Amino acid sequence: MSELLELLLGLLFAGIGIWYLLYRRGKPDFWRLAARYPDDAYDWFLSDPCWVVLQPDSPFTALPEPRGDYTGPFWLWVPKFGNRRVTVYGHHALIERSQGRFLETMQRRYGTR
Repeated sequence: MSELLELLLGLLFAGIGIWYLLYRRGKPDFWRLAARYPDDAYDWFLSDPCWVVLQPDSPFTALPEPRGDYTGPFWLWVPKFGNRRVTVYGHHALIERSQGRFLETMQRRYGTR
């Protein structure tokens, strides 16, 4: 009986881990492409209302309210700022659509995914 319980608990935690990585943390394809083209991703984050970008030297270091509406933090090293790291949060209701548009835009621009 304890082996069955261990197996069930293991499957439960594995399912929660997969959900967290895929749902809460965004699309893996999106983040790989953002890491490949960080300057474009940074510009995208600034131009899309889905994203909140916090820069290390910015006086704004807190998320807008309500905090529960945002997922993150995500970090991006931006070469055009001397490889400085910015912190990015995405709005739950808007993140999937924004990531999809970014993937489509980058596909048209660079022919890559």
